[in-house]
Amino acid sequence: MPSKYDAARELLEALEAKGITFWCEGDKIKYKAGAGAMQKDDILRLKACKSEILELLAADSGKVKLMENKSERYEPFVLTDVQQSYLMGRGNLFDYGGVACHIYIQLCYEQLDPVRVERVWNELIAKHEMLRAVIHEEGYQQIMKEAPPFNVRDYGDLPADQIEQEMGHDAFEIGSWPYFAVGVSNYEKKAIMHISIEFIIADWTSIWMLMYQFEQLYFGELQEIQSVPISFRDYVLTEREQKESAVYAQDKAYWMKQLETFPTRPLLPVIRSNDKEKAYFERKYVRLSPDEWGRVKQYALVNGITPTTLVLMLYAAALERYSENKRFAINLTVLNRQPFHPDIDKVIGDFTTLSLLEIDFGSGKDFLETAKITGERLFGNMDHSSYSGVEFMREISRSKGPDAAFMPYVFTSAVGLFSSMPDMMIRGMGEGSGISQTPQVFIDCQVMDGNFGMQVNWDIRKGVFEPCIIEDMFTLFREMLCSIVDGMPVIPDHPAYQAQLLADVNRTAQKLPTPLLHENILRAAAEYPDKTAVISGRNTYTYSQLLCIAGGIFQKLKTLSPLREEPIGIAAEKSVYQPAGALAILCAGCAYVPISVEQGTQRIESILRRSGIRIILTTTQDNTPYPEDITVIRADTLSECELEPEVLQDRSDSELAYIIFTSGSTGEPKGVAISHAGAVNTIEDINRRYNVTEKDSVLGVSQLSFDLSVYDIFGVLGTGGTLVYPEDERKKEPAHLAQLIAQHHITLWNSVPSLLRMVMVYLASETKTTEIESLRLVLLSGDWIPLDLPDTLLRYAPDAQVVSLGGATEASIWSNYHDYHGLCSNFRSIPYGRPLANQEFRVLDEHLRNCPVGVKGDLYILGKGLAQGYYRDPERTQKQFFIHPITGERMYRTGDVGMYHHNGEIEFLGRSDDQIKFNGHRIEVGEIESAVSRTPGIARNIVVYTDVDGEKTLTCYYETAVADEAKRTAYTDEWNAMTADFQHDPSFDLCVLEFVKKYAALNAAARILIIGDEEFAGHLADELPDIHITQWVADISEQADTNAFDIVISRGGFAGDVRAAVRTVRSCLRPGGYFLTRDEASYTLLDEIDNSNTGGLLNTECFAMQCKTDRYNVTVKEILDTIRDRLTTYMIPTAFCMLDIIPVTFNGKTDMRALAALAAARKHSKAGTAALSSGTDHMTDLQKQLAEIIEQSGIHGAGLTDNFYDLGADSLMMAQLTGNLRKSVAQAIPFDELLRFLLNHPTLGQLSVFLADK
Repeated sequence: MPSKYDAARELLEALEAKGITFWCEGDKIKYKAGAGAMQKDDILRLKACKSEILELLAADSGKVKLMENKSERYEPFVLTDVQQSYLMGRGNLFDYGGVACHIYIQLCYEQLDPVRVERVWNELIAKHEMLRAVIHEEGYQQIMKEAPPFNVRDYGDLPADQIEQEMGHDAFEIGSWPYFAVGVSNYEKKAIMHISIEFIIADWTSIWMLMYQFEQLYFGELQEIQSVPISFRDYVLTEREQKESAVYAQDKAYWMKQLETFPTRPLLPVIRSNDKEKAYFERKYVRLSPDEWGRVKQYALVNGITPTTLVLMLYAAALERYSENKRFAINLTVLNRQPFHPDIDKVIGDFTTLSLLEIDFGSGKDFLETAKITGERLFGNMDHSSYSGVEFMREISRSKGPDAAFMPYVFTSAVGLFSSMPDMMIRGMGEGSGISQTPQVFIDCQVMDGNFGMQVNWDIRKGVFEPCIIEDMFTLFREMLCSIVDGMPVIPDHPAYQAQLLADVNRTAQKLPTPLLHENILRAAAEYPDKTAVISGRNTYTYSQLLCIAGGIFQKLKTLSPLREEPIGIAAEKSVYQPAGALAILCAGCAYVPISVEQGTQRIESILRRSGIRIILTTTQDNTPYPEDITVIRADTLSECELEPEVLQDRSDSELAYIIFTSGSTGEPKGVAISHAGAVNTIEDINRRYNVTEKDSVLGVSQLSFDLSVYDIFGVLGTGGTLVYPEDERKKEPAHLAQLIAQHHITLWNSVPSLLRMVMVYLASETKTTEIESLRLVLLSGDWIPLDLPDTLLRYAPDAQVVSLGGATEASIWSNYHDYHGLCSNFRSIPYGRPLANQEFRVLDEHLRNCPVGVKGDLYILGKGLAQGYYRDPERTQKQFFIHPITGERMYRTGDVGMYHHNGEIEFLGRSDDQIKFNGHRIEVGEIESAVSRTPGIARNIVVYTDVDGEKTLTCYYETAVADEAKRTAYTDEWNAMTADFQHDPSFDLCVLEFVKKYAALNAAARILIIGDEEFAGHLADELPDIHITQWVADISEQADTNAFDIVISRGGFAGDVRAAVRTVRSCLRPGGYFLTRDEASYTLLDEIDNSNTGGLLNTECFAMQCKTDRYNVTVKEILDTIRDRLTTYMIPTAFCMLDIIPVTFNGKTDMRALAALAAARKHSKAGTAALSSGTDHMTDLQKQLAEIIEQSGIHGAGLTDNFYDLGADSLMMAQLTGNLRKSVAQAIPFDELLRFLLNHPTLGQLSVFLADK
């Protein structure tokens, strides 16, 4: 930017030429003038730049005065703040360093003589001291009295782009000379002088002066450059003296007042490429003609802002549209030669300072209002510039951490600089010629004007942004600038082409059939009366029988005279009475309300109260004590009869069809009211899109109170297909589900991902594979889909089409889809997809503006699927369902976060309430999880934030993928390598030592656990000093840490409960880890527990076993290597924990409470263990054994009467516990029988009685 003193200096010089003398007294300007010399206009002009004139007069009066020191001119002197920053940035001490602050310029002429060019440059070097400067890494600089001859590179006719590749990223050696290079290339019609120079020795004004003086000397317009009496060294030392002045103290106070609330940089979507690699920059630019630039300046003038402020604000506006935060800081490069001496403008050097500028687009003010406020703030900052931006950033770093002080978005203005020097125009300067680079800078926006018009450059660090993002951002900037040129200024939401892209993606209108929700079932029954409709356990029901059951319920309802659209509850278990009841209720003109009797009594009472239900349909198996004013219909006691033909008459699809209650943020459930039209629109679209017909059958695994069941019933039965229910008490058993798929040739699966994953884990553990190849369509929704799950499924069902679906209960089951066609390398998660028919998605920011493509925002759903609202809850309805103030569209605020990609698909990024504040930083845990998921071998991961006793932790729990054939082979190869050519020493200790040494040679980061033998542990530590060795003396069950060790060594047998100890050993081992023991009983037990083992005798004493070879082993180092390039430092989790299975809730979603409890338990593991020990003192031996097995299965702290679900258990953990029990104390009990008991009697005491009786 031009010096703030230019106008003041020109005014003083003009008035002093009229004989007027000036001085200052305090904050007043004094003058002495002859009669008529000082005019009224002169006084007004003095007032307009009073502060600058006072500083100039103060400098002239000797308060801050540059002193020439010719005797020490060639002595070392300190670097300026900015020079120090440039020097530090050259190294890799800081993120995004490793690059010099450098510019490459091309000047074009008709022809150039390389010899003459070299002579001129040597003259310039002789005259300008900083061209002879040497910068030392110790932090000082020194001028050489004379420089060696400088050689200009003669490139002949080498293509200019090749020369740019060479010189554009020149790196000059610190401690050597020079810090610039010049080359010449000559072509048929032009010649180019190539200049490569570091800003550490010359700022932009100095470089411009050098180019101008070169032309003057080369073309003979100037014979010699006059020597300058002062040096850059004099200036720097004078500036340092100023830091002792009152002005500096005042300026520092001005900035320190802002420290606490000062914002950080714009938070743009960076890809975090490897910032340790060599940096490369690219340039994008736009140039305006003098006429076009004149129109822009006129627009600025009319609106009361300067042209510089206008261009700065357009740059900031482009950043803001791609930034998470709307209030941020821009780093301004200020060309600030302080007026310490009349000849200071003739000195070459780096006079640059930095200044941070706060810009707030989140205040609700429009662009021009924000620009005016920012302009005033800018001038206020310039009035306090003796305290530099570099110093302020250091204070921010000390106060808030280095990341808060990282300001990589830079703006540099030379507007007006060259118009104030009209005689210094550069004839060789071409359009867009050159590129700059700066350490720790992502984008440097530079604007300059002159007789050519105006040019804006964006010099961009490559690898920081996706190329499409930076292209879009610059396009948006250019479009905004050109709209001002065209006289139609606009600040759009995104580049113009994206408006068309988003419109096309959301152009989903289709004319679909509009029956009532139940109407298609009635039609299917008429067409296929004898076809199987429902299979429940051993019972099979045809469509005719289904309608007869529904007819009996319908007749009973008629006797109760329900009102139109009256909510009627369904509390029946998984059986034919669920679809029959829903059908009967809808035929009666009412709306059904699913009520799960497995939920708490208080929640049931809340649903009844909120919905106003007076009739509940259930069966005789339901023992829930309903209020006395509720009429309870036991469907299995009613007589069957045909449905009456008039059930479809006089009905509208806008009427209420069902109410599903979901969790509310207040703790009270909220009832989502869905119309016939909304649900039917989704169902018709899915059925047509995936050709669902009467030949299809679906496994009804979802609870009736979960809206996936709406499709199971009305989507599949509506086509004449078959709905197969698992036995109600076995509905979460993976073995049972797999058997049903095989037995009934199920073609359609519809569930949350975790339930399908349970089946996949079960199939992987079975030696005899259950056939599930009949699956042709797999619909997954409701939670993150593990990246490996689709391909794992396709190994068992190769013809299946996997579909990722999303949306909200509030928008009729689903609103978007993605057809899976393989895992792309850039997938952070399985895509959310694009809108379904007659539905739309918006990604909006906090001001309800469309987010540009590639920028995350809040997800909103529009279209036919939207619910009527929350039943009898107008306040909550108004908050979540609203009319957009600009477009007038009705939309639903989902609370989810996502972004559009350039292919028109949405990426789901988590919940907006997943955002946490950790160590002062706002963090989206979904972003961390997404980065972790990119690690090969990771199946799922969840990041949990805990604050236990003031200690904040960010823990990543991860589950590894099922090992494919290649990985299993790799484990086998490792086992063979470890056991091949073994010396078979008869000594156990020597055998183990040889084995561990062999393993350590393959894995230097190995973690070894030695149980019980302190002397042997010490010996091994002496032999292998670089290996991490842990030794346990006490009972190992009290110290278990899951998946923590590569090798576990036990010289003797285990005291006490051997089976529990062996289970702990397995839990401690990472996948592919080894157990070495000379106790055959322990070895045999472990072989029984883990059917993926490989093992045998290494010698006559040492048994060896490789465990968990059915899973990938992913180390923390592998995760860190993946995520460090994708996450900023403060987002790296503080702890990692590999789990065998990530816990899930009753509905199959991630159990965050269980993970938070686990994180707290890990924090207080010793205290927790003590509590468990004391709590088991009164138990029987069997109960103590069970307590250990339950603990090792991931259910922590279970007493005799504690409900496992209250301790964070879920159906998947219960299945795992079942397997663990069968391998130890319940071998004779069938898996399904034992699991069924656990699901119904989830306490240690009940389990012990059950097993004792057996």
